[in-house]
Amino acid sequence: MVPEEQKPKLSFFLGSLEKEQRDSELSKKLMRLTELGFKAVEFNATDPSQIDVASLSTQLDHCRLRASALLTGGIYSKYLVCFASPESSVREEAVRRVAALMPVANQLSTLLVIGLIQGQRADAADRDSAQRNIIDCLKRVGEHAERQNVHCAFEPVNHLEVGFNHTVAEVKSVLSAVGSSFLHIMADTFHLNIEESSAEDAIRACGQDLSHFHLCETNRCTFGSGHLDFQMVFRTLHELKYDGYCTVISESPDWKHEAETAMRILLPGLFRK
Repeated sequence: MVPEEQKPKLSFFLGSLEKEQRDSELSKKLMRLTELGFKAVEFNATDPSQIDVASLSTQLDHCRLRASALLTGGIYSKYLVCFASPESSVREEAVRRVAALMPVANQLSTLLVIGLIQGQRADAADRDSAQRNIIDCLKRVGEHAERQNVHCAFEPVNHLEVGFNHTVAEVKSVLSAVGSSFLHIMADTFHLNIEESSAEDAIRACGQDLSHFHLCETNRCTFGSGHLDFQMVFRTLHELKYDGYCTVISESPDWKHEAETAMRILLPGLFRK
């Protein structure tokens, strides 16, 4: 039995929302996550026309779960649009597709994660113009977010997956230039391990604007199979008084094993100050 005062709250990433909603076993998955002690679930989302928000809300309510976030990175891989593109039509389509997910996020009372949709270096004419384009797109995303009352989390993603803004410091600088109260910083332990000289200092540097957090082993596999210092992570989050969601992410295909192992390893750290 997990104490109700679990802070931060643990969430579990299940994959594509559109795909999961076609799975007849989704309700059983959600109930098992509740039994393990998770407070929320997280999904990738790309096409709002393929998402049954009412059905998902009913399932989540039945299992006493929330949606912790919707990831937008699939938009980049599926539609090949990004913020860094020198083509205004490509950038406009990228912004439009992010904005199209906001009514879904609003109805689920959750946030959108932005990171991969910045694009790769190969998508851009040059670094400086790409950065200007990313900032301009984020300003427009922020305007949509304010109108639809949806908050967004801007994620520092490692240089092997995204061409720009890999560190907490870089993301904070971009957010300062954007100036939207609806865009905030988030962090992912996998990316921190690659890009930051000190994951602890990077988490601490997020400060009170930390809006979301991803817990991922250093090899993106089963928790405990890498070398991430989970106690340090929770200790630093406690220091920040962060009480949002920490989403468990693993690329291993056996979701049930990953969820059970993660809860066994992570839960003690939630209550150790």
